[in-house]
Amino acid sequence: MRSLEGESACGFFLVRTNGSVTDGTCLMAASDYTVSGENRERAQIVVSLCYSSTATSASTGFYFTQGNFLCHQATFQDAGKGA
Repeated sequence: MRSLEGESACGFFLVRTNGSVTDGTCLMAASDYTVSGENRERAQIVVSLCYSSTATSASTGFYFTQGNFLCHQATFQDAGKGA
């Protein structure tokens, strides 16, 4: 289990495949974060991630301090190569 020492009490973080952690709020505009629900229990977050033109997959992980996490694996191909 990761230590939360040094992290803010309320935070959103990106975890890279090498284990490094980045402040996830720098990946989104303020308008890309919406909280809803009677108890503010739902969040919609839009982040922008860029990969090199030669990349064929993306692995991302996000988490909230003392909260939930999300991991996503995607594979893609160069649009010029066809399906």
